[in-house]
Amino acid sequence: MNNVNGKPYYAKYNLFRISDESSNYRLTDLGDYLSESTANNDAMANHRNMSFTTKDRDNDRNSNNCASKYFGAWWYNNCFHTHLTSLYFGATVVIKAFIGIIFLRVITTSNMQK
Repeated sequence: MNNVNGKPYYAKYNLFRISDESSNYRLTDLGDYLSESTANNDAMANHRNMSFTTKDRDNDRNSNNCASKYFGAWWYNNCFHTHLTSLYFGATVVIKAFIGIIFLRVITTSNMQK
């Protein structure tokens, strides 16, 4: 992704591994957060070892279904620090907090563009 100034915004890891269907596509291995990342923080740490939650398969630790509440499937914990599969509204739309693509709770509509 790029921020609104066109600068790359990403988190880079040396490993990303997901299990199979029998364990709900759990995020089994997330390697080291690499220093060349531009995101400034390991926002995926909260999602390590979490199973993938969809609106019809609630595998998160929240009493609500995070995939339904936040419009997209993800490796939710309770619920997220990062959510890259949510709705994309564009860089100029102002929306309700925590709805949209988020990395470290930075909402895409004010800080990101496709």
